[in-house]
Amino acid sequence: MTEQEKELEEYRSTVREMRDYAQEQFDKLIVYLSSGGLILTLGFVKDLVDLEEAIWKFLMIASWAGFVISLLLILLSHKSAIKAGTLELQGKQTESDEQDVTTNRLNNWSFGFLIAAITVFVIFFTINL
Repeated sequence: MTEQEKELEEYRSTVREMRDYAQEQFDKLIVYLSSGGLILTLGFVKDLVDLEEAIWKFLMIASWAGFVISLLLILLSHKSAIKAGTLELQGKQTESDEQDVTTNRLNNWSFGFLIAAITVFVIFFTINL
């Protein structure tokens, strides 16, 4: 292996490590934000909004569902990533790549449900100020 090839391999290894770290942090943030959003909205909604007079309560329930779905999807994403790694170690590159696609989709859906849950709760809160 030439010096240039070694440098390229080191560069790729560094980029992979950075990507993996960023993905790990992204997953943690989704978990923190989803669980925090769920806990805060469950715990403090009565202090923010008079629930007796609140309208469109289904929005509050929908936001809770969004937070829970986001958490469940990120958990499934972790299981999917483990499966992808296992397939990679078994030398099943194609199956591992397919599982990586599944993992990315689960992450994207989780992120989408988190954004939707936050948005729906803000709408509920704004309507009921």
